[in-house]
Amino acid sequence: MTTTTNEAPAPEAQQRRADDKRPQEPLDWRDAELGLAVMSDVMVDIETLGTKPGVAILSIGAVMFGMDGLGERFYAPIQLISCADVGLVIDPATVEWWMRQSDEARAAAFPENAHPLWRVLVDFANWLTLHGAKYPWCHGAGFDAPLLEAAYKACGLVAPWKFHNVRDTRTLYDLAGVKVDRRAGTHHHALDDAIAQAETAARALRTIHVNKVMGEVLL
Repeated sequence: MTTTTNEAPAPEAQQRRADDKRPQEPLDWRDAELGLAVMSDVMVDIETLGTKPGVAILSIGAVMFGMDGLGERFYAPIQLISCADVGLVIDPATVEWWMRQSDEARAAAFPENAHPLWRVLVDFANWLTLHGAKYPWCHGAGFDAPLLEAAYKACGLVAPWKFHNVRDTRTLYDLAGVKVDRRAGTHHHALDDAIAQAETAARALRTIHVNKVMGEVLL
């Protein structure tokens, strides 16, 4: 038995329906008139004290990128006490995990010169706007973006991206047949990881572009 109703869908449902119907923009990372690389993609990586939304954020690293390479970079460590002040929690299992990481990774995650969470989130949002970042990429769309969104909400702020613009590197890497090389830098340093992931994403985009062009030539 089917039940019908005349009630209008909730605003969030209406927004999601509109987003689902929105035509996709062409995958073009160049300005057609100027012939210049256009970067609207940003690789985001965070270090945390947990794996679910609502946990403390230790640092944010990000780098603009496109098919032609990497652009501007952002990095900021965050004061742990400022996370606790807005209700973000610590997962004991993740603390134990951090104790098994390298000295370099721990030093970057728990520095003395960290900044208040709200200040870092505002600075990060301003940085994204300044550089025209539209599509935040994460190494797993279910981790970095949702945890950051929860942190913005805890601080009474709005995340500086639309939920439908979040991208997942793992899908891109699989499509292009590439893997991340983390030998440079420090693994689990937010900026170093963002750079490694962005370099791999740029390589994946070039691979997909070349395959597309070759396919058109063969046709």
